[in-house]
Amino acid sequence: INTLDTILILRLEDGADSFISVHGTFLPSCFGMDLDALLTLGSSPVLSVETLGDSGRQLLQQGLARPQGLALPAAAEADLLGLQVEGLGVSGSRASSSELAAGQRASSPSGVEDRVPKEVQRLVNFLRANQRLHVQGLFTNSIQACLASSATQESSSRQQLLRSPSQLQQLLAATAPVRWALDTGLDFPSHATAHQAAAALLLMLQQLPDSFMPPDVSAVLLHCVPPPASCTSLLSDSMSVAEWATARHLISFFKAALLPEAASVNGLSADALAAALADVMYGGPAPVPAELGSNRVLFIKALLDPDAAAQQQQAEAVAAVVAPAAVAAVALGAAQAAVTAKQRQTEDEDSLL
Repeated sequence: INTLDTILILRLEDGADSFISVHGTFLPSCFGMDLDALLTLGSSPVLSVETLGDSGRQLLQQGLARPQGLALPAAAEADLLGLQVEGLGVSGSRASSSELAAGQRASSPSGVEDRVPKEVQRLVNFLRANQRLHVQGLFTNSIQACLASSATQESSSRQQLLRSPSQLQQLLAATAPVRWALDTGLDFPSHATAHQAAAALLLMLQQLPDSFMPPDVSAVLLHCVPPPASCTSLLSDSMSVAEWATARHLISFFKAALLPEAASVNGLSADALAAALADVMYGGPAPVPAELGSNRVLFIKALLDPDAAAQQQQAEAVAAVVAPAAVAAVALGAAQAAVTAKQRQTEDEDSLL
């Protein structure tokens, strides 16, 4: 458990300063940690249940409480995380190493997994299992699905939901079972859903200390989108070893979600998935200019489906050439029509004379 002790100074114009002492306790979480820091933990969880004191166990119990307004199966009410909480004691089963190993064999190229934080691997492996990649609206509608209990949020975009403090707080509560399992290293609860895991993965990417997409990539996208092959090179050259390994791991996973057998059920397309990822992978203020927003989506699409992205770039290049030509043709036609009208007017005036 960590503590926070600080003093805030409330300064009033033409008045005396007031000093406010603030004390707080909080539990560490993998959400908000950078990928390199997570990797240094190895097989140890971010939050060790065994070493928690009384106050820490009390905070853990509060975190395990059923989120208000979140519909859960009746069997889950007494066991929100697959844990047994008795008094101040907490016990549960650890996520087995075989769980990670089984997912590693199918999720990304050989050797990459050693540099991918286990929390990312667990989310990916969970979503790969039991046909969860076939869930309708996976990623594109997962955040809204987690907040389905609030009717006022259905019309909000993903960016609005992620940037609104009140709605973000509700999303954190809705994904609590998955987040607590990741933080403590315990098994995912049996009632955890694909949408909860997908929303948790989006949250993890969105809450990194620095944006998942490096500044070098964002700087290039201000001007253009490189060819798909260059997109991969630009990304790998701009990332740390852990970041690039995680990117490869996730790209391999997202490509699996776009395979015909999965996409025909979950409704995903490269464009829709790229748009969902763009909402969480880039930092900075929102909204952004339309052209930059389009470039961000196309860059991710180039990583997910290089052929489709290349075709889109070619079509846009042709349109960029054709459009000025079309405008010029219209202008020429208008000029010719004006000349013809002027000639007719002159001829009519001559005939009157």
